[in-house]
Amino acid sequence: MADLIYTRRPDNNALSFDEVAQLAPAAFNSAAHPETSNRYSPVSTLDAMAVLRDYGFHPVQAAQKKARTTEGNRFAQHLIAFAQDRAEDGETRPEIVLYNSHDGGSSLKLFGGAFRFICSNGIVAGDGYEAKARHVGSSVQGVENMLRDVAGSLPDLMARIDRMRGVQIERGQALEFAYNAAKLRWDMMPDKWQADDAPRGSFADDLTARHLLRTYRREDAGADMWHTFNRVQEGLIRGGSRIVSFTDKSPHGSRRRAKAVGSVSESVRINRDLWDMAGELIDA
Repeated sequence: MADLIYTRRPDNNALSFDEVAQLAPAAFNSAAHPETSNRYSPVSTLDAMAVLRDYGFHPVQAAQKKARTTEGNRFAQHLIAFAQDRAEDGETRPEIVLYNSHDGGSSLKLFGGAFRFICSNGIVAGDGYEAKARHVGSSVQGVENMLRDVAGSLPDLMARIDRMRGVQIERGQALEFAYNAAKLRWDMMPDKWQADDAPRGSFADDLTARHLLRTYRREDAGADMWHTFNRVQEGLIRGGSRIVSFTDKSPHGSRRRAKAVGSVSESVRINRDLWDMAGELIDA
């Protein structure tokens, strides 16, 4: 999948249903995958979208995991972000993120989130900002109750962002945060290894952490937790930081730029875990 940033409109306004269908066709399929059990009763994304629309939330992002077969794409994991027509602080808009599949791989989930216009960062909040419905007898009424819970948490989410802006962190704390954040996506470089047990794959190290803290635009400069969080989040999700890659052609390792996260589920996981890490710092 391409960089998830390109699953929004350039003007960040609402997507039409045709645009959603093009970006996440599985959202419009209400049938269950043939290999799911008889007890499996899918909660339709389309029904959930209707509930969100009734509460004034419109789709602003849509993305889907690419399946191996055309048939698999009908049931694949997909993500749709919804927003109302407002930005509470002029630069950040609260959103509700829907995550679902009809292949038995995921329940329907709603997450509290936010979108920062300056850097096009889409944030998915962690613990305390989610609700889910299993695909076993759940109803539209259940989705409506979920929506009320998550929508009710958005003011607290925005207040947490405000608090992040007010917490200044020292350079050492920022480096530690970036180093721990790198672990959310990569294994860390081992201190040493045996010649016959050389690593294979991609690894992060201290240089990766420093790259995650780089400032790409003036609006991202700042030593507060909010700006630090956004720089690190952008580096993790959209790539560009230097990592070390060990392959048969480069058995001693070579530096390369990390690619963007292309997995919907990985993007959600990394975002949520990073949010919780930032929360631990501001609550310390």
